[in-house]
Amino acid sequence: MFKTLTLMLVFCLPACAGPAKKTAPAQPAAFKAFAMEDKLFSCDVPADWKQERDLEREKRNKTPKLELVGPRAEKSPVLIYAAFYAKDGKYFDGFQDFIDRNSKDSWGETEDKYGPVKETALGGRKAFAFDREVKTSINPESPSGGTVQIYEKFYVIPAADGFFSLHFYAPKSVSGKHLPVFERLAKTFKGKN
Repeated sequence: MFKTLTLMLVFCLPACAGPAKKTAPAQPAAFKAFAMEDKLFSCDVPADWKQERDLEREKRNKTPKLELVGPRAEKSPVLIYAAFYAKDGKYFDGFQDFIDRNSKDSWGETEDKYGPVKETALGGRKAFAFDREVKTSINPESPSGGTVQIYEKFYVIPAADGFFSLHFYAPKSVSGKHLPVFERLAKTFKGKN
């Protein structure tokens, strides 16, 4: 009898106390407006992420690029890139070349996964989206340093004088947590021409 009464108290008392308190939803990241020189592009960027640029390299390669460095996980940073590749730039022969080189496995890696290229729109402009999962070395100079599974998402936006690329890079284990930050940047992105 005592055992039954104890079990009833253990299971029934919490139910009588009312519903459990709900945890507060995660606070959205704070954003601020960013504009590249010459009004080449603008977008909202996470206020607490580090902004990096290599102005000499950008000028030399005709590729203005904003790099946003976010939190680290699995010894690897979460990164977002927003870049413009000029038609006469050094790296790609147009937006289709960029898509072809980044949306398919060209190394024969059996563990990498590539999603389909989909036509979409960003800021009222035609764009292309695709994603991939790749295994990469944590320290490329030391293969024994370990590997991490990376999730990447790309938006490619053709322009009159080249194309824009938005690129999200994160350890797969935290990609879902930080992907909304990238999507906010993409949703607010406005490119020149």
